[in-house]
Amino acid sequence: MTAANDPARRPRRAAWLWSGLAVTLALTLWTALQPEEAVLEGDLAAPRAQRPRAAPFASGPAASAAARSDDAAPPSRTAWATLGPAGRNAWTPPPAVRPPPPPKPAAPMRPVAEAPAPAQAPLPPFTLIGRYQDSRGPVALLATPQRTLAVREGELADPQWRVDTVATQGIELTWLPGAQKRILAYPPGT
Repeated sequence: MTAANDPARRPRRAAWLWSGLAVTLALTLWTALQPEEAVLEGDLAAPRAQRPRAAPFASGPAASAAARSDDAAPPSRTAWATLGPAGRNAWTPPPAVRPPPPPKPAAPMRPVAEAPAPAQAPLPPFTLIGRYQDSRGPVALLATPQRTLAVREGELADPQWRVDTVATQGIELTWLPGAQKRILAYPPGT
């Protein structure tokens, strides 16, 4: 076992850590409660003229004479030069920009008569339930809620629907009022 992991030293180390934390918190609280003026007292708040000057880098009689002449003469302050037109323009806000006038209203448009959209074929009222082959060709079996039909290619399944093709994937129907074709596929699993 190392000295850092010694169980006998843990309470002592914890006491030192808690003591350090308490001292740090106390000093932080004390600093936070001090007024601003008390913090600024000392060299930082002293005016420049009252601060001690640093010794110049050069040594010798010429350097010390220059240092004495600098101590005697306070730095001169001059008024700022008057600004020229470019300087004044740099500090003034840009002129207000007027928005463009609103556009004139357009002449009212006349509604254009659109051709009516062609009627869409409704869903067929049948369910394809099967097909079989007889001596005259393929036959599709269609079911409605009221009856079951056996139809061949070219026959009418309904006054509005004609069977065009009977294939292994399904049948092709034509909606007679709109001459539109629909494909009716076998339900999955048949």
